[in-house]
Parts: sequence; structure tokens; C-alpha cells
Amino acid sequence: MRLLPEALVPTADDRSTAIPVVRRPSDVGYVRTYCRHRTQMVGSSYTAPAWEFVVMSPPFLGLPLDYPSHTSITASRNHRTASCPFLVGWHQAEFTSCPQPRRAQYYAWVAPWWSSVEVPYGAMVELSPVQAYMSRALLDREDFAFKVLGSEWVVLAGAYLVDRFRTRGIMWLYPKSLRSWIFRVGFRAICHGPTGSDERAAEELGALSALLDKFPVGPTSTHRLGRVASEWRDRSSWLSVIMTSDGSVIEAKVDEDLLPLHLPYSADVLEGRVVDPALTNERV
Repeated sequence: MRLLPEALVPTADDRSTAIPVVRRPSDVGYVRTYCRHRTQMVGSSYTAPAWEFVVMSPPFLGLPLDYPSHTSITASRNHRTASCPFLVGWHQAEFTSCPQPRRAQYYAWVAPWWSSVEVPYGAMVELSPVQAYMSRALLDREDFAFKVLGSEWVVLAGAYLVDRFRTRGIMWLYPKSLRSWIFRVGFRAICHGPTGSDERAAEELGALSALLDKFPVGPTSTHRLGRVASEWRDRSSWLSVIMTSDGSVIEAKVDEDLLPLHLPYSADVLEGRVVDPALTNERV
């Protein structure tokens, strides 16, 4: 309770064996909903990720980012990519004090597929609620729990991609497997804000995904991005973008000059090349 002074004491139906409190109001009822979904999906032929495995309730867009802290999310990500990776939530500050030989008793190992859908360094996407409330199921390697984990991770990552574009005008360089999972769960399913389904956000998510498909992720591109602002550790993981529309179709375009990369650039970037031809001669 000292770590979560604002946490709520759950009712009997909401109690989890993994955590004695409900971390935030939106998590109330999560355990009950999880158990209901698990019963309904017994014998299902679905494979993760799928919208049918998303237990958490909307909204997913426009959530305040004053919780959890940047430090907590970064620590959580570092634990997932360490030499002995574990699924550690932002609320589990006690992880580092747990003796290494005993960690596997209390924290689930990262799934083999996780590295292919991990967000780039610097992207503040928290683990899904199933990790906090149903960690015993993850420890026991229950298939349903990992399907929920993957599906909810996709929702949180997709919503984060849109939110960061809307607040900072940037696009994180998500790996191909994560993008394909986002497409599979569905742009409209992911894009639910505080006022309900957000069609504009769904179009923006589709446009960002389409631009990512055109971006040549690799050493050349990441090196080129890193040179833009080498003092930012995460600079090689995102780029500036804008949205354009012809009245019917929304398209995402790169809003910084990244020659020699051939990409759909904004009008400002193209005009800048005409004004200053020296920019077009820049090479890695």
C-alpha cells in the first residue's frame, strides 16, 4: 500500500491472489471479466492476438501519462530485455530486491514471441493488466492468459502510437510483427477514446501503419535518425510525421528530411529542398 497510496481495496469478486489492491479505477472488475472471458472461450479455435481476448475495458486513447512514471516503465522494459527476462509490472518495485534464484517463483518468464513485438526503446507502453492481476496464470503458463497478454499488449501499443502522434507529432518505429498484430486486432477496436469509438483515430492508426510499412527499418535508417539528435537516446526509434488528406483518404508523411531514405515527405520538406538545394546533397 505504501507503493500505491491511491489504490483501491477491491471487493471479494475483484480480488486477485497476485496483488491485494486495484491499481486504478479503470481496473475495477478486471478479475471478474477475465474469469468470464476464460469460461466463454473454452475450446475456442482463436489464436492470439484477437479482439476476443481483450479483457480490459475502454477507453484506450487519451489516457493521462502521469502514471506510471517514465522511470517505472523504463525499468519494466529493461527487465523484459535482460539476459534473464521477466514480466515485471511498473508497480513491482520490489523485483530488484528479490534474490535472483527465487525470481522465477514470483515473476513469469517473457514469452518466446515477445521480442518480435516489443516496442522500441523509449516508447512508454505499460504491460497489460493481466500481468498484474493474473500473474499466477502466467506463471503456470496458461494458454488463455498469454493470449490475453498478447492481445491487450497490442491494444495498448496501438493506442500509444496514435496518442504520441497526436501529442508530439511523432511515429514510433514499431517492428513488423507488432504492426501485423495491430492490424489483426483491428484499428477501430483499438481506437476507443473517453467519448467512445474514434473513427478519425482509426484512420490515423491505419495511415501510420501504412507509412511504417514503407519505412526501411535497419542500420542505415536508425543511424540516420540517431544523427539528427544524438543526445536523445531514443532518437533512432521515432521520426516526425504529419497527416494529409485529399478529402477522402488520410496519409501519413515524414516531416523531416531523411535523405538518402526515399519516403513520402511533407510539402514543407520538399519545399525546403528547393529553397536550399544543399540539403539534397546530404548523405549518411
